[in-house]
Amino acid sequence: MKKSTKTGIFFLMIILIFFGMGFLMDFIPEKYSTTNLSMLLGQMSIAVPLLIYLAVTKGKPLKDVRHEKIKIEEIIIIVIFAWVCMPVSSFLNVVTMLFSDNMVAGSITDLSGNLFIVNVVMIAVLPAVLEELTYRGMFFYGLRGYGVVASAVVSGFLFGINHMNINQFAYAFLLGIVFALMDEVSDSIFASMIMHFVFNFNTVCSIEMLKLMPILEKMQDNPEYQQYMDKSGEIATNLSGYSTNMKIAMLAGFGIAAVIAVIVNFYIFRWYAKRIGRWQHICECFRDFRHGFAKTEQGHIISVPTVLGILICIFVMLINIL
Repeated sequence: MKKSTKTGIFFLMIILIFFGMGFLMDFIPEKYSTTNLSMLLGQMSIAVPLLIYLAVTKGKPLKDVRHEKIKIEEIIIIVIFAWVCMPVSSFLNVVTMLFSDNMVAGSITDLSGNLFIVNVVMIAVLPAVLEELTYRGMFFYGLRGYGVVASAVVSGFLFGINHMNINQFAYAFLLGIVFALMDEVSDSIFASMIMHFVFNFNTVCSIEMLKLMPILEKMQDNPEYQQYMDKSGEIATNLSGYSTNMKIAMLAGFGIAAVIAVIVNFYIFRWYAKRIGRWQHICECFRDFRHGFAKTEQGHIISVPTVLGILICIFVMLINIL
């Protein structure tokens, strides 16, 4: 069986098990049906098919995964690179909030009751390990034979579309490509794990900031507290409460920051690649980009199961919008 078909079946399995977990949630009593449980089941919908896939393939896909050790100074560079990427993801977040909800912001309030370490593990550590092993480990490295940049684009697209909402798809798609390219230049999947952790840890910090707001602590016993939080959540998850001038100002501000971030990160990426002797390799990968989507002896990089999984995700996204 061709690698693209194997990874396509794996992707379809992730989608189907995800819906199975959602179906399971319907049978859980409402008082236990929390955001925490939903997030854990979401990670299980990745872990379970990953384990099944590795068991069926006898772990062979793991042989394709690069895992060179990363030096301390390289970790620092990768962390800085991740931080500089944030204005770009924030800009895409604001753009999509014009016509869709910010799903992450909508769950922050629910997670503010957790201990810090619980949120770190659940929000930052588990996704960084499981999602990177899946989308960069199995998809990017699994499809790498079709072309590095082509596999980065496809694995990034699958990473984004699997979030099943427009808001997260926009920035997850882009970040998925960046994560894969950073893996390629560092020759290690640990690079994308670090970047993924940094991004999600930023969310954990936002939750901690929410806890530290004295005004919210004082309002917890107020009967109007829940009403206030509902209103706050609605404004935080979309831009419907903002005036046109405010929306334009936000887009302009975040847009300028995003452009600056792209320029700065290009030079960081190039400097890092040259520093470890991988810049010429990356340039050659981009020159071969178009060939990755052409039909080869291995078939197409996108298989029928992959297309089926993508169509299911798009269908769910359209339902959420409508």
